[in-house]
Amino acid sequence: MLFPLLLTSEQILPSSSALPLIAYAGLLGSLVAPLLWVKAIDLIGADGSAMFMNLLPVIAVTLAAVLLGESITQFHLIGGLMVISGVILSQIKTKKLQPAQEAVAPKLTIDKQ
Repeated sequence: MLFPLLLTSEQILPSSSALPLIAYAGLLGSLVAPLLWVKAIDLIGADGSAMFMNLLPVIAVTLAAVLLGESITQFHLIGGLMVISGVILSQIKTKKLQPAQEAVAPKLTIDKQ
C-alpha cells in the first residue's frame, strides 16, 4: 500500500525526530497495550475489562491536557464524570436475593411404619 510512496520518495529512512514515534507505535501500542489487555481479561474477566474501554476518552482528554496543553472545558468534565460514574456503577456486584429454602422446596418427611 505504501510501495508507490517508497518509489517516489527522495528520503526513504525516517528522520531522527520520527524514531521515538515509531518506537512508541511499535512497542507500546502494538506490544505492551495488547499484553496488558489480555492480562486484564485473565484477572477480572472479559465483561469486567470491556467496561474499562469506556475510560479511553477520559484518559485521552487527560493526556491531551497534560502533554499537549489542551484546555479542559465544562463539557469535558461533565462527560468524564458521567463515564467514570457509569464504569463504577457497572462494576458494583450485587447479590441476587434467593428465596428461602422452605419456599422453594418444602421439607418432606418420610414416615416409617
